[in-house]
Amino acid sequence: IAYNLRFYGMVDGEGVVAKSLALLQDFASGHSSSRLLGKLATVTTMLRNHGEAHFPFMKGPDSRMGRHRTTFYYTLSRILFAGLGGGEFDSERGFESFMTPLQERLTALAQVPSTEMFLQDPSVKSAVVGILRDLRGVVAATHLRKTYGLFFDWFYPAHSPVLLRICEVYSTAGVYDVTNPLLKFYAELVHNRPHRIIFDSSSPNGILLFRETSKVLYSYGSRSLTNFQAAQGAGRKIDLYPALYKGAGTALLIFSRALGGNYVNFGVFELYGDRAFAEAIAIAFQLALAIPLPDLIAYPKVAKAYYGLIEILCVNHSADVVNLDTPVFVHLVQTLQEGLQSLEVWMSTQCAQALDHLAEFRFRNQSKTTPKAQAMLRHIEQNQEMFPRCLATLFSMVLNEECQNQWSLSRPLLSLILTNEQAFYSIKRSYVESQQTPESRTFVETAFEKLMTDVQPNLESKNRDRFTQNVTHFRSAMKTV
Repeated sequence: IAYNLRFYGMVDGEGVVAKSLALLQDFASGHSSSRLLGKLATVTTMLRNHGEAHFPFMKGPDSRMGRHRTTFYYTLSRILFAGLGGGEFDSERGFESFMTPLQERLTALAQVPSTEMFLQDPSVKSAVVGILRDLRGVVAATHLRKTYGLFFDWFYPAHSPVLLRICEVYSTAGVYDVTNPLLKFYAELVHNRPHRIIFDSSSPNGILLFRETSKVLYSYGSRSLTNFQAAQGAGRKIDLYPALYKGAGTALLIFSRALGGNYVNFGVFELYGDRAFAEAIAIAFQLALAIPLPDLIAYPKVAKAYYGLIEILCVNHSADVVNLDTPVFVHLVQTLQEGLQSLEVWMSTQCAQALDHLAEFRFRNQSKTTPKAQAMLRHIEQNQEMFPRCLATLFSMVLNEECQNQWSLSRPLLSLILTNEQAFYSIKRSYVESQQTPESRTFVETAFEKLMTDVQPNLESKNRDRFTQNVTHFRSAMKTV
């Protein structure tokens, strides 16, 4: 395997490199096998001497060769973190030694004197893309709190400024084949799987990690949107997916993973006047609004990132969502209504849950006079039909379609009914009046009355469960009409 990686792939041999890396990765997939590999002289040599000088396949012009770098460093890091039976490359004592070549490359990039050199020197650009893919492989292998802590302490604050500068330079120039690997590295860095990002209670590292991530998001997002708007204004044709959609999708994924990681108390930022969270949420929605809804649905990766973010925001940060400008909030609700009708189960489920939490927020704050309650009231006054349309869509889906996630779709019905009673009565009246015979009209009216039998005007768990059971009976009864 080591021979193949050393002598194939510079010009051809991509298949040999791919299969060799896949085999090495399989060998390193288990903890015991990784420790056994670490005792081999060949593997120890690879851990001491890795990089383009020793493995020329990493300099291959094919983009697939670049992706193989990530797999290569992921596998080497897995072997390293398995412990290797002690010795020079013990996971703690050997980590800094293993990272020295990467550290030297980052230091060299930090000393690049000018923006022009970053943009005009092909060797610098190649070095930037290479180090980003290598770092992504290393951080992807940190499956434990201990190993993630080793990487984070090495990365921050020594090397994070270099990546921020790289982001600023290449985002301004619109060089997306550099910014995309950068964003993918950060998407891996903030991903708390499987609960590996756990800092001590006295440590500020969770907040610092999000602040650095927010800087990168804002830097990329603001510059990319400026370039996109300039291109549109000049009438230039651009390939939208690589130029904006792909990076925007990854940026939304980064933000959603940071929000769902449970290693940051986001209330701290507002409390101490830190703009990191506010800037991140603002740029995330600006990126989302730049993508037309049909295009958003058409690209699965972008759609998955967007709806995953919206779900997390509505579930955990409803007040911040409500605090958005009215056009943005209305657009968000419209995308949720569109997503409800998707044939993709994951999309309709996430949209239903997000809608449920927005409607619940409205229900719990409708009698209050807080700024957030007033903001929700302003949104509704300017677009009174957005929630009733969602309610009508849900009724239509529950009654007329065979969905695998009927339970999930029925959950937001109660919160929407309680906050849109007139819309509910209008839906009931339209279904009753659509029947041809008096008997059918009476039957449908009775079915609607049974839907709300023993259901109280609250959103407690028992009340929700009772309503969900009523929905099941209601659906079965309406099928007989």
